[in-house]
Amino acid sequence: EQIALPIQGRTRTNLTVLDETSGQQFRFGMPGPIVDKNEWTRLLDTVRTLEPAPRYLVASGSLPRGVPADFFAQLAKIASERDVRFILDTRGEPLRRAVSGGKIFLIKPNAREIGLLAEQSIHSEEDQEEAAQQLVTDGKCEVVFVSLGAAGALIVTKDQFLRIRAPSVQVESKIGAGDST
Repeated sequence: EQIALPIQGRTRTNLTVLDETSGQQFRFGMPGPIVDKNEWTRLLDTVRTLEPAPRYLVASGSLPRGVPADFFAQLAKIASERDVRFILDTRGEPLRRAVSGGKIFLIKPNAREIGLLAEQSIHSEEDQEEAAQQLVTDGKCEVVFVSLGAAGALIVTKDQFLRIRAPSVQVESKIGAGDST
C-alpha cells in the first residue's frame, strides 16, 4: 500500500547535460520546495501510526529546505520504538545527528563520511574498518556499509568485515552510482 503525503511545493528537478565533444557532464541541482513544519511532522506522525508497522524503513537523500537537521534522528527514534529496522543513506549534519542518537539498523556513508562520523582521520583500509567497527561497537548502528566508489565497498557488522572490490570498468557516468550501490 502506498500513502501519498502531498506538500504545497513542487517536486525538485535536477538536470544533467553531456557535452558529447569533451565527454564532460554538467549537473544542475535545482532547489527544492520549502517543506513547512506541518508537512514534515505529518510524515513523522504517519510513520508513528502506520499499521501494520513495516519491517524496514529507508530514508535517503538530502533533506528539503524547511526540514530540521535532526529529522532523520527523529525518524530513527520512531522506527526504534516500533521495532522497525531503519536504513539511512544521507550525508552531513543530518547523518551525524541521526548516528549520534543510535538506534539505526544500517547506514551507508562514503569514505569521507565514515571518518567524520567516527571523528578520526582515515588514511588506510584498516582505518576505514576501525571507524566502521567503532560505530557498531558503540551501538550507533548494526551495519555500516561504506561505499568506496572505484574501490568497492566495505560492510561491517558486529560479527563480520566484508570488503567487496569493484570490477574495473570504463566509467561512462557517475550519475546514480551511489544510489545504485
